[in-house]
Amino acid sequence: MNFMRLENNFKNFNFETMDYKGLIFSLIGVFTLVCAYYEYEWFMNNRKVRFLSKILGRRSRARVFYIGLGILMITLGILGTFKVINLD
Repeated sequence: MNFMRLENNFKNFNFETMDYKGLIFSLIGVFTLVCAYYEYEWFMNNRKVRFLSKILGRRSRARVFYIGLGILMITLGILGTFKVINLD
């Protein structure tokens, strides 16, 4: 990753050029992270999560997977918002 490019993007940031797809991506990541961390029943009983729990063997492993997925989505969303990466 080019850190000079990242630093320049933060310096030149304004709301007119902000990529809102990255912001939405980050919000979905926060939602996934919070739901997996607190292990909400309506989230963990979803058919897709149950399927993943069967594959991974235990419900806590699926929870760790979704926490990691949430962190990844937040990171990619932030980088996409500041146009370090392209989310198109």
